[in-house]
Amino acid sequence: MEITVLSHETKFIYRGKKNLKKRISRFIKHIGTPNAVLTIIITNDFNLKLINEKYLGKDYFTDVISLDYSTEDIISGDIFVSIDRVRKNSKIFKEKLYNELDRVIIHGILHLMGYNDRNKSEKKIMTYMENKFLELRMTKK
Repeated sequence: MEITVLSHETKFIYRGKKNLKKRISRFIKHIGTPNAVLTIIITNDFNLKLINEKYLGKDYFTDVISLDYSTEDIISGDIFVSIDRVRKNSKIFKEKLYNELDRVIIHGILHLMGYNDRNKSEKKIMTYMENKFLELRMTKK
């Protein structure tokens, strides 16, 4: 499993990248997919909006975008996260910054694994999986 975490055009540096990588690996293996090549890019609102426009044809801000390069054997993709949006959402939801950031990152990974959130039932499943990740990260294995 190969997981890279980068910061792009932001001063934010993810503290504990090594632990994040371990938690993501454990989660991905837990739900049955042992192979992954992921790049997580933490950036700002402006850059994520440009990516949203260029690759998805959407003209609005968002917190995460996943670009999927997966094959049958490997989950692969780039996960772009707006730290600006995550900061705002952590205040709105009264959540710790790193909890919200982890939730958004796993949300992007779930998209690469084939999960969607286009309707209520899909959103419910994704929220359940996000919560499962947050629970798993609290346990030591």
